[in-house]
Amino acid sequence: ARFTEKLEVVDANKFEAFPIYRCINHAGEFIDPNNEPTFSQEIAVKMYKDMATLNAMDKILYESQRQGRISFYMTNFGEEASHIGSAAALKDDDLVYGQYREAGVLMWRGFPLDQFINQCYGNSRDFGKGKQMPVHYGSEKHNFVTISSPLTTQMPQAVGSAYAFKRAGNQ
Repeated sequence: ARFTEKLEVVDANKFEAFPIYRCINHAGEFIDPNNEPTFSQEIAVKMYKDMATLNAMDKILYESQRQGRISFYMTNFGEEASHIGSAAALKDDDLVYGQYREAGVLMWRGFPLDQFINQCYGNSRDFGKGKQMPVHYGSEKHNFVTISSPLTTQMPQAVGSAYAFKRAGNQ
């Protein structure tokens, strides 16, 4: 894409729109059979349940924040499928350097619902013992590095981990 230093209003009707990628038609049928997922119905059901659970958790914790019961909460509304789908494509031992609004990765990997809540409330049952802001989840067991408030601060660690992994002879 080109850059410009001139602010101008353009008529969108004079430009061809970018095409939108799609896999299924309006009837829900795959346009190209090669794009049809090959995972089992069991995996599809787990994906659906995790997305629904994440959405319900968001409603409860968002209301808790609005009521002043917790100091901070960021919802995952509308992003559930991107978390669950991405996590499902990874191996369980792949490290994830998450950011806000990616709780679905942990949910997919089996992070207990009560731990999401304990972490947001910062109570004594929280793995981090309340030393992190709410929604700064992390779990060594689930290979999910603790979220950092300033975005992209984990880039050096992610690059270093990838470098060490490759140096160890892994693909």
